[in-house]
Amino acid sequence: MNNLHRISISMLAAVCIARVGLAQPSTSTGAWKLVGTGDCSGHAVGTNSMGPNPDAARCNSSLAGITAVCWNNDCNYKDIAPGACKGGAYPGRMYACQPASGQGAVATSAQHSPDQAERLAQLVNQMVADQQALSALQVQIQTLITQLRKKQQTEVQVEMDRMIQHYATLSKAEAVMHDAIESMLNNLVKN
Repeated sequence: MNNLHRISISMLAAVCIARVGLAQPSTSTGAWKLVGTGDCSGHAVGTNSMGPNPDAARCNSSLAGITAVCWNNDCNYKDIAPGACKGGAYPGRMYACQPASGQGAVATSAQHSPDQAERLAQLVNQMVADQQALSALQVQIQTLITQLRKKQQTEVQVEMDRMIQHYATLSKAEAVMHDAIESMLNNLVKN
């Protein structure tokens, strides 16, 4: 899958998630809020975490405002505000750490049940799988087109060989007829 498809899928997933206002479940440590897509170089904090969503344990009042950039399998944490995190080479879903309620947290727009969040995650994962299947199908189609062109070239070559053979036969026949006509003319001139 090319980078444009990955970016498109990431952006579409982020728009879908942002559209329904999903946020990570609130815990005493804080919550990650999806704020869009993007990336920035440098500013790394700690190591990456595995999984498509930020690690809830890495968001608390002392880390309020840090950024997590997530892709399908991992998240990278940055000590910069999401609005200032720009220009990176690998855009992903961008999250901001917000402290838990009572610690100055900004309320999320709409809290949805974990079932809704899980269903949306399943739909996004299915969309990614479908995109990968589509990419594989495009490769297969291109292979078939290449094979068809080779077959057509072979068929054209066979037809050209047949036509050359036919031309050679006609050329021989023309030569024989030319000789016969010349012989007849010579006989007429002699008589």
